[in-house]
Amino acid sequence: LAETPRERAVEVARDGAIRLDGTPLSLTDLEARLRDLRAREPRAAVIVRGDGQGTYQPVAEVMNVCRRAGIANLAMAVRTRPD
Repeated sequence: LAETPRERAVEVARDGAIRLDGTPLSLTDLEARLRDLRAREPRAAVIVRGDGQGTYQPVAEVMNVCRRAGIANLAMAVRTRPD
C-alpha cells in the first residue's frame, strides 16, 4: 500500500503574509520550498488557507506558485467569521 502524503498547509493572512506550516515565507521562498517538497514527495498534498476577510489576489498568487512548483494535490479552504 502506498503511504498517504502528509498534508502541508499554506496560510495566507488578511494582509497577504504567507506561512508554510507556520513558517513565514516570501512567494519566491515558498516556490523553492514546494519544489523541494515535490522532489522528496511527488504526491505531496498542499492546502491553501485564505482569510475570508482578505482579498483573493494573494491567495491566487499562492495557488499559481503551487502549480509552478508542480504540486498536483492541491486544495483550498477559507476561514470565515462565525455568524
